[in-house]
Amino acid sequence: MRATTNSVKTLENFDIFRDAFHRGDRVNYKSPDGTCEVRPLYGLDMPALDQLQLALQYTHALLQASATRDRAGAAEWRDELEVLALHTDNPSIRKVCEGVIGAFLSR
Repeated sequence: MRATTNSVKTLENFDIFRDAFHRGDRVNYKSPDGTCEVRPLYGLDMPALDQLQLALQYTHALLQASATRDRAGAAEWRDELEVLALHTDNPSIRKVCEGVIGAFLSR
């Protein structure tokens, strides 16, 4: 049984999110401390505001992974930002994603 887009689960580690994404589950996840909510990228027809929100959520998750020294998690979130940058039609969203990636790599 697949979850609906409205369901929210706690994201204990990135493997849970990645596995759900590959299964095609449309589930939103929140961080264990409840400070951010992340949803997978399922389509490229999202309005620009939704794409910006997604970029900010990925950025927050990337920063959290980096702060906890979770290199694998940080690499996964960086990859998600790269995918969003590659597939968006909005140049502003692309610049946001590329800026975050550039700042992360220059650390």
